[in-house]
Amino acid sequence: MKRNDIISALLGMLIMAITYWLLFYKFSSPKERKEVRISSSAPRFKNLE
Repeated sequence: MKRNDIISALLGMLIMAITYWLLFYKFSSPKERKEVRISSSAPRFKNLE
């Protein structure tokens, strides 16, 4: 196998893992997700001030 093939395979696995994790996180706790969204948008409000 070439090195590029290994890297692309690892990237593909990583993307799939992240996608599954996001789906699981999304459906498991909408309440926590809302809190995360608020905290992530906080810097934007600081910039408006």
